[in-house]
Amino acid sequence: TLAKLLFNELCAEFEYTCFVPGFMLKGDYQELERGVYSLMHHHGTQIAGTGKNKKWKSTALRMKTLLLVLDDIDNDNHIELLQNISSVNDCTNSRYIVTSRDRDILNSSGARVFDVKLLNQKSSKELFMSYAFPYPTQPSPSLTEWVDKIVVKCDGLPLTLEVMGKYLQRKVSESIWKQCLDALDEADNVIRLDERLWAKLRVSYDRLGSQEKEIFLDAASFFNNSRWSLREAKSSWRVLYGLEDLRWQTLVDMSLVYDVDEKDRIQMHEQLRSLGIRLASGWGTCGRCRTWTKKNVPSRFNSSNFDESISERQIYSSESGPCTSSTGMETHIEEVLALRLEDSMSLNSRDICQMKKLQYLDSKELMLDEVGGKLPKNVTLLRLRGEVNNLHDLVDRGLARSLAVLDLTGLDFKLTCFPTTVSDFQNLEVMKFTSCHFEGLPEAFGQLPRLRHLTFTTCQRLRSLPEDFGLLS
Repeated sequence: TLAKLLFNELCAEFEYTCFVPGFMLKGDYQELERGVYSLMHHHGTQIAGTGKNKKWKSTALRMKTLLLVLDDIDNDNHIELLQNISSVNDCTNSRYIVTSRDRDILNSSGARVFDVKLLNQKSSKELFMSYAFPYPTQPSPSLTEWVDKIVVKCDGLPLTLEVMGKYLQRKVSESIWKQCLDALDEADNVIRLDERLWAKLRVSYDRLGSQEKEIFLDAASFFNNSRWSLREAKSSWRVLYGLEDLRWQTLVDMSLVYDVDEKDRIQMHEQLRSLGIRLASGWGTCGRCRTWTKKNVPSRFNSSNFDESISERQIYSSESGPCTSSTGMETHIEEVLALRLEDSMSLNSRDICQMKKLQYLDSKELMLDEVGGKLPKNVTLLRLRGEVNNLHDLVDRGLARSLAVLDLTGLDFKLTCFPTTVSDFQNLEVMKFTSCHFEGLPEAFGQLPRLRHLTFTTCQRLRSLPEDFGLLS
């Protein structure tokens, strides 16, 4: 983004620097503050919340030169955070840069406001051509007129120009260019600016194959900037969709996601992530919400977000019926594909049993013996945290066929044995143990044909590995 470019050019001039992208500006004030200080750097080295600097305090900023960039602020908490940091810092040579799509927010910050102009026709065409026809290629005479028409419809928006250019790269058929122009024409009928931008970006999404669409939606609504790495996402996609490397590369080539290393977290442009979240919530399709988190679980099942005026229009059962959610779209629990279950959410094990299509489950304090042996059989990624009281029949519950990623973190101290039927996890590629109390691992551990990544972190009771461990190929 332009904000990141400006940050990179200026950061060498300041003692402390901090760049906070839009997707990190979420949550209440305390979450925002923790997030910002966790990203603070001192002369290029990250300092907050790690190692010996866990007790680092914001007062260390006092009278130090600070460059702070908050990219895409949109509420009063962001303004309060900015003002508090500048007050603590209290250094005239510091610089605070914020971006927003809401002028009222910028005005309320007391900052000097600069309007970032859209690209003119010449610059727009140069940017589009750099993606659609990388040097030294040139468009054929029959495509020249289509280039100008497409560029005009991109409205000088760099992201739209890049995504459309990447999609049309090496497309020589005039009919494909015409179809793109028609789709962009249709998007012009949308009134709101954000909606119009998403509609134009969706032109590229709509031309993906069905499996690539699923991966894009998974990436945007569940994996993007989460604790999960691209490697772990791909392990799940291998089971669900197949050809995961090829399908991911298609998204990279079309600029729908960033090209990251497999050990890193999935990243994408904030506008594309917003598009993916909207699509995953059924936007414009009368579809159903596929990802439930603390922030978007329907209000009937989240008392902190309850809205009496819409509760009567929501569905929470396996029964079919013409009911709609707060966004005007049907919400059936059995359609949920991804669930990030926190202890403040009022879902229970019976509710999870109804999620017949569930693929990703990140759960805190799940009582497996309450589930009644009916955990969804399609789960490919499972993370269990905190008070989980039973693992011995995890395989018998039907997960063995699909599970590709298993992460066990801080489980109940009474859980000292791992299931002896672990060898039934024939698709398991990634396994993590963090702060677990297992005293040993079953011999069958050596019979996991696909296991590639195994991590132990602070598992102090585990003294040895099984003899068959060397059989892992």
